[in-house]
Amino acid sequence: MKTIDTRGLLCPAPLIQTKKALKEAQSGDRFEIILDNDTACSNVVSYLKELGINCDVIQEEKFQYIRLTVEEEVMDKSNTPITCSVNDKVPGKNYSVVLKSTTMGEGDPELGTLLLRAFLNTLKENEVLPQSVILYNSGVKLAVRGTDSCNALAELENKGVSVICCGTCVEFYELKEKIGVGTISNMYKIIESSIQSTTLIYP
Repeated sequence: MKTIDTRGLLCPAPLIQTKKALKEAQSGDRFEIILDNDTACSNVVSYLKELGINCDVIQEEKFQYIRLTVEEEVMDKSNTPITCSVNDKVPGKNYSVVLKSTTMGEGDPELGTLLLRAFLNTLKENEVLPQSVILYNSGVKLAVRGTDSCNALAELENKGVSVICCGTCVEFYELKEKIGVGTISNMYKIIESSIQSTTLIYP
């Protein structure tokens, strides 16, 4: 039995790890997925049901154990991409993500930080990547060297995504020597990249 240990991982990381494992699975492979989050467990179970995979969920103290066997008839379905909510008319990479803050949405700052971290970690695993990620205002702080967000942006950049940091914002926050990813650019480049994108996503 193969084990997928997702303890300590924020949603949707457990779902992404499960999908990766199933994509490489052979018919007859047996898996045990270990989780410590009710929401993540529910998401993984829902995904398995979509694939037509029957599974057993066992709750033991703080952990959930999902056990399953991969059958041949569901192998093709496991290759279905997990994608972000992008307009169906967006072809390929013709969209950009705009990050204007270090948090996602309005409300509690700590929650907003966790949500944005999850967004970036999901985005880098998405099979339909953006053509660019644009950072402005306090959003440029996401590119500061040594942060989790910088690492996620670096992975996106390595996959061909253009990461653009507003030069004026970088100067304002005195971050020029601390930026660890992307190109420090200007408003002309930001406007040009925005115009070239069919859709702009503001998480």
